Amino acid sequence: MKPRLLSVRDYIHYHPKELLFDTDAYYAALANRFQTVLFSTIDKRLFPAELVRELSLRLTAHFEDVVSDFGIWRSFCWRHKKLYGSYLPFDLAEDDLPLDELTRGGIHFIVWTVFVDHPDRRLASPLMPAMAKVAQLAYDFYQSEFYDAPINESLASFIYDDSTLRDFYAARRILEWLSRSTYLSKWHETEISYWKWHETIGDVLADLKNNEHKWHYAVDSVFPFVEKAGPLSLFPQQWYADMLHTYSTKEFGAQEIILEEISFQRLNTFKIRGVKDGQLLLVNVKGEMLSVEMDSFGDDLGDAFDANNIIVGSMAKFAGKWNMVGCSAFARSDSYFEDRVLQRKKRHEEYQRTIDLYESAIQRSHGRRLFYFENFDSFKIWFKDVVGIRGVDAATSTFHQDIKTGKQFMVYVPHDGDLEFAFGCSANISDPGNPFYDSKEARENAISMIDAYGTISTECLYYLIENGYLKDAAFPGPDEDAGRYMLQSNLHFICTFFRRCKVISPLDD
Repeated sequence: MKPRLLSVRDYIHYHPKELLFDTDAYYAALANRFQTVLFSTIDKRLFPAELVRELSLRLTAHFEDVVSDFGIWRSFCWRHKKLYGSYLPFDLAEDDLPLDELTRGGIHFIVWTVFVDHPDRRLASPLMPAMAKVAQLAYDFYQSEFYDAPINESLASFIYDDSTLRDFYAARRILEWLSRSTYLSKWHETEISYWKWHETIGDVLADLKNNEHKWHYAVDSVFPFVEKAGPLSLFPQQWYADMLHTYSTKEFGAQEIILEEISFQRLNTFKIRGVKDGQLLLVNVKGEMLSVEMDSFGDDLGDAFDANNIIVGSMAKFAGKWNMVGCSAFARSDSYFEDRVLQRKKRHEEYQRTIDLYESAIQRSHGRRLFYFENFDSFKIWFKDVVGIRGVDAATSTFHQDIKTGKQFMVYVPHDGDLEFAFGCSANISDPGNPFYDSKEARENAISMIDAYGTISTECLYYLIENGYLKDAAFPGPDEDAGRYMLQSNLHFICTFFRRCKVISPLDD
């Protein structure tokens, strides 16, 4: 099956929404040309038509970025070097990598990110010869166009224009783009997260379900502030600040600070306290006072605050001013807000008692947070003798039938949360205190721990990495030693990439 012809509409999905440029037709045509070259050359069993299509679009978007100096690639390389000591992972670049030119290593990395953006290819090795072949083919193709390609001056100017950086809504458009529409952030799992937020916002602001346009607008507006983006799992505001920081012809110190200091309150409940100097005075359930720009409510406000005393919505602080984000709902209730405050206080007190209990157990276990059990009976003994609780069912909200019937499972005690149970993976953990560790099974399956969203938390994964308990994890391939070296030397990056969030100490986040 051949990939279908790419249109300008396909290509502009990699640009900020609703922005069209004179150069779009050229780059869409270029993506089509590369698609034809690639499809006629590569192994179609490894690179089916759908994958060829995505590679053509994303590599062309990368090419446009480098040619036009949008700063997406430049800032990624700069931040990667700051975090991990090199401009690119997988030993794909020398230290003197030019950030304003196409490189074979850079293209190879992008090919890998596109290749693994599929459930059946999630943990593919960048050492695959087929990837290197595609990277060389793409490098030769795009390098031949480099000096003749038109520069998209309009988008580059918009990104770095002072008026964009002073205006909350213009800056948010760039954040929306970075969150899910660039060639380094437009992934399958990003879309899954997006639609989860679509459901969440639709449930909280139920009236939006009657207006699909406003519903999508609300999610588009909120998403950049709640989900991390790109291979380095940065909030879009941090990524944008990095783009300003690495821009070569202008200093943006004050604007970088504005972006880095954006704060956000997601789908909170606020009580209206009054109006002053064009601002709506609100207080949230934590007792924090906010002065929100009334203009930011747009048509949602009207005279609603005259007849209501409650607002449900999201707020973002930009350049020292709070703005309503997306859409909001108004209500009249003298008791609802106070009930929410009391419920929050009660939950917090109960939660803190549980955390204190678990931390005492950790101290008695000499700092260990990971424990292994043969069956439910051995877990109950530990829970009574170490944690100090007899009523297992009442003590853990994650308690379910799998724990009663599970064999050889492990329990992680997080710094801030309930117990985490993991089944079927104990053999992969090279912990001296793990009686179920199996080196042969670990060599084959330990890499799956990195991608095990439903099995272990990111905090637990960090614990395993920091203690050296995933030493057997390796990229699959004929050369086991090379696959292990490649993964182990990039372990923190790989975990961050696949988890879509930084795998760091919970005390540092």
